[in-house]
Amino acid sequence: ITDHHQSLLKILDDDIGDDYLLKKIFRIFHSIKGTSKVGGLNDIAHVTHCFENLISLLKSHEIDYDKDAKNLITSYLDWLGGAIDELEANLKAKIETSEILKKLDNFIGKDKQQKDPQVNNSDRLNVLIVEDENSMLELLKDYFVTEFNAQVRCCDNGEKGAREIQGTPYDIVVLDNRMPMK
Repeated sequence: ITDHHQSLLKILDDDIGDDYLLKKIFRIFHSIKGTSKVGGLNDIAHVTHCFENLISLLKSHEIDYDKDAKNLITSYLDWLGGAIDELEANLKAKIETSEILKKLDNFIGKDKQQKDPQVNNSDRLNVLIVEDENSMLELLKDYFVTEFNAQVRCCDNGEKGAREIQGTPYDIVVLDNRMPMK
């Protein structure tokens, strides 16, 4: 993962708006995701999967590559570097994902709003998914984002879900019916 992280840092110095470089970045993200899954680093795999989707949107020109996109990818690289450092210090460390995923969600929503002024984030379906199995969490999130352009927040246990739902109105809450609180 560290080698892929370094490769991304080098590429980011170039103009990644170029289609060839976006394809190369996508392959590196895909490698990070796969390596993370094999190594049991599900938090890194999940966040990388979400950013892999961003790169797909950039490749297809559904989202414009601009300085905000570059800053977001730089934020991912900073987050990944911090996660690697945490894991080197403690292999069982719990990696914080909510802030980087929130940045990604905000960016994608902002970009769609700029392209279509009729899109209003308050009009988007607001979904909370509380699921402890990462593969199901990713499947559900991808479904709601792809099919409904929903704003999706995810929690991987009941305690986080209970905290998240307080004070935030959700249109839909998807809960795993057999899940630990912590």
